[in-house]
Amino acid sequence: MRKGKRARVDDLPPGSGHADVARVLRRAVIDGEFDSAERLKPGPELARELGVSLATVQQAVAILAREGLLSVVSRQRTAVPARGAWLVEVSLLPGDDGTAVASAARRHPAVSLVEPEPGMVRLTVVSANWGGAASVAASVAGTLPVKVVTVRARPA
Repeated sequence: MRKGKRARVDDLPPGSGHADVARVLRRAVIDGEFDSAERLKPGPELARELGVSLATVQQAVAILAREGLLSVVSRQRTAVPARGAWLVEVSLLPGDDGTAVASAARRHPAVSLVEPEPGMVRLTVVSANWGGAASVAASVAGTLPVKVVTVRARPA
């Protein structure tokens, strides 16, 4: 176990939902509060500690699993998979300078580096796999009125 604090009820605002729980757990995973392959506490125990319902924890875990930050092995076991940095290239349509994509990417907690270049924006994304890295890129670009041509990911 690494030094530092874990996700706690103090980290959540009153009336927190699954997005708040996902944000707190995401930050803990990205900041290295959990070792690779470390198991999370069972859902009911984590829900009690965070002061939220089991359903809220399950929804948050599902979000982080889609992002590649958690691995759900069975209903009883959720772990932090081995993770690394992925280089994601978001190709832009002609005339788009990438400012909106770069701005949104800087706000995403899984993105550690943003490099706008002519015709593309390069993102360094912390994720366990290609799918998680591509999901982060799609969520960043998909919220904008920008047309993304291609998203490619490879280990950084």
